[in-house]
Amino acid sequence: MDWGSLHTILGGVNKHSTSIGKIWLTVLFIFRIMILVVAAERVWGDEQDDFVCNTLQPGCKNVCYDHFFPISHIRLWALQLIFVSTPALLVAMHVAYRRHEKKRQFRKGDKKCEYKDIEEIKSQRFRIEGSLWWTYTSSIFFRLIFVSTPALLVAMHVAYTRHEKKRRFRNGEKIDIEELKNEKIHIRGPLWWTYTSSIFFRIIFEAVFMYVFYYMYDGYQMPRLVKCDAWPCPNVVDCFVSRPTEKTTFTIFMLAVSGICMTLNLAELCYLVAKICMKQSRKTAALK
Repeated sequence: MDWGSLHTILGGVNKHSTSIGKIWLTVLFIFRIMILVVAAERVWGDEQDDFVCNTLQPGCKNVCYDHFFPISHIRLWALQLIFVSTPALLVAMHVAYRRHEKKRQFRKGDKKCEYKDIEEIKSQRFRIEGSLWWTYTSSIFFRLIFVSTPALLVAMHVAYTRHEKKRRFRNGEKIDIEELKNEKIHIRGPLWWTYTSSIFFRIIFEAVFMYVFYYMYDGYQMPRLVKCDAWPCPNVVDCFVSRPTEKTTFTIFMLAVSGICMTLNLAELCYLVAKICMKQSRKTAALK
């Protein structure tokens, strides 16, 4: 799997994330993807070949292995990372769209466009508020559900914002294209909703996968010995798992990091909600 491509995509989302969101991305890549690529794949690389049963009955070993390990840990972790990362991509798309709209307004000469050139749009940092607040918060929730997928919502929102800015630029507005590309979109408005939804789904994905691990493997500890009586085994046979202690250690580590990611996503979600509530309360007080 090309984890480098995933890192490149999510790296762009990191620019528009909150401080907590940046910590989450760091934990995701250093403690999950790096461990998965560097160590875990080697530990589980020989799992079926070294799964030994005390019988020579043809097909018995394969049936027993499929019964106790229907899905490889390494593949399930990879699927989890893909799901958890996706919501962040949505945020990136959202930011890109907003920048496109600003460029479009700039090119049109729209007076509503507050930027002097394209470069200013590219370097803009969008605040987490309004629709961007909802996008960012949803991204956090989705991170906890399926580790990486909800981030795509925020990415889509960012992409849409940049697209709008580019459109304004082409219509005559004074916007610098290069500045627009480097702009940091603030999480507010529609992007807030995209980002918030991304976080929400990440939380759900994390929780679901942790439950799937527990249910599918009957706990988080790798057994040394399993007894199998499935057909075509002639009777109850003993099957031995390779590297059970090492695999148990990796499993607990990955689950612990997953729990840390869930905590970070929950903290970010609470931060975004508290921030928007405080802003609304200040607006209400100002109106009075």
